[in-house]
Amino acid sequence: MKELVSFECLKFKERDEMEDVVSSYHDAHSFDIEKARDTRLRALFKDRYDFRRNLTDWDYQFGGLKKNCPFINPRDYKDWRMTGLAFELRLASNSVPNRSMGSYVPG
Repeated sequence: MKELVSFECLKFKERDEMEDVVSSYHDAHSFDIEKARDTRLRALFKDRYDFRRNLTDWDYQFGGLKKNCPFINPRDYKDWRMTGLAFELRLASNSVPNRSMGSYVPG
């Protein structure tokens, strides 16, 4: 990686943060995808977290999705918003989380 990217302009703290991010992709570190998703949803919905099922229905009905994309099944849309799984594969078990989606940047 030294040939591709130069880290000389970064401060030591920033280098350590980059190292933490890259090393978090390794299987030796535990990664709880359910907890990471729940944390993201709580940050997104804030005090409305307990009403997220109603909010997904509101987004579908009045957010323009129903009018602009009538081919989207409302039940599939709500399931996707609640679980994060857009497509169910028949022979897949979804047992290995995608670690690249586990990062979070407050903004």
